Amino acid sequence: MSDEPQRSVPEDRTVEAPDEDGQTDEDLAPAAGPAAGPAEPAPADGQTAEASEAPAAPAEQPEPEDGVASGPSADAAGVEPPSAPIPAPAEPDTQEAAGGDPPPPRQPGRPLLDRRRLLIAGAGAALAAVAGGIAVGTGGDEPDVAGPRPAGPVTAVRSRQPESTRVTPPPVAVQRAPIFTLAQYRKATGAAPFPADAIALTIDDGPHPVWTPKILKLLDRYHVPAMFCMIGNQVLGHEDVAKMVTAAGHQLANHTWSHPGVLSKRSGTTIHREILRAQEKIHDTTGYAPKLFRSPGGVWSPKVLRQVAMAGLFPLDWTNDPRDWSRPGVGRIEHAMLAARPGQILLCHDGGGDRSQTYHALKTVLPRLKARGLRFVAL
Repeated sequence: MSDEPQRSVPEDRTVEAPDEDGQTDEDLAPAAGPAAGPAEPAPADGQTAEASEAPAAPAEQPEPEDGVASGPSADAAGVEPPSAPIPAPAEPDTQEAAGGDPPPPRQPGRPLLDRRRLLIAGAGAALAAVAGGIAVGTGGDEPDVAGPRPAGPVTAVRSRQPESTRVTPPPVAVQRAPIFTLAQYRKATGAAPFPADAIALTIDDGPHPVWTPKILKLLDRYHVPAMFCMIGNQVLGHEDVAKMVTAAGHQLANHTWSHPGVLSKRSGTTIHREILRAQEKIHDTTGYAPKLFRSPGGVWSPKVLRQVAMAGLFPLDWTNDPRDWSRPGVGRIEHAMLAARPGQILLCHDGGGDRSQTYHALKTVLPRLKARGLRFVAL
């Protein structure tokens, strides 16, 4: 569009699979008991803990009464053993030997568990609780929150790197032709209906450090919204100016990265790169992701339209072209733009060189078009 060349710029986590029931061997391994040395055999049923610690008595056991079994058979039959425990040698009481109060008398018939048996009993209860929890977690519909622990070593996992932000919308339907009018824009994009007296103003080839701010002041003075079709390598180095456009409430369109002369003669890869690179630069600078694309010089082809659709953009052309980029004179620019009719899309430029003629023409065109009852709308 411009009459001057544009500036171009130039791990892995390895986890062994759990068993089919969702548990690993480590989950089902019994918890280790307290380190208390080799375990001693448990006393026979019917004996007290006191008797189990005493040395074997040489005396013969008394004969059981008729109908009463002794030893394990008695327990199995559900008959209580004799209430009087077998006497055992009394152990020296350290507290009494030291001169303290004698220990409380032991009640006959109630076994006294020592510390070892208490610890073993506690470990058994803990193991039973763990086994019960596993059974409950695997038997219900909802899996255990913690899940099975992996068996074997687990390698360190690298922290996830942040992904780059997608600024390209999903692909859209390929248009057979670009958008020339507001009616075509609404049909292609599904936008809401425009007023009957609506027109749209588009401004190409910026941002420019001089003419863009001047034109922004004119637009603000006459309350005119506009669509700025920006070139990616012009945003580069003029980021503050690009931000001024969006801060003023105007919209942005993608106008390629480097404004190539005849885009339709480039390869599909080159066209895609021109679109994508400009899209990323505009978004990274302003936070605005364009939804429209304008081909430089209004040159279109099926290949260009296909790449535009793959980028998720709609192709935007124009209806009214004053050819202000060629600097034909303020009068000619005014004459062409004042011929605008409702439903049309107007074109002018803020970048690509000296745009003083465009600026002075807009000072006349904007208020006169509004005085005719035309309403500028945003795309």
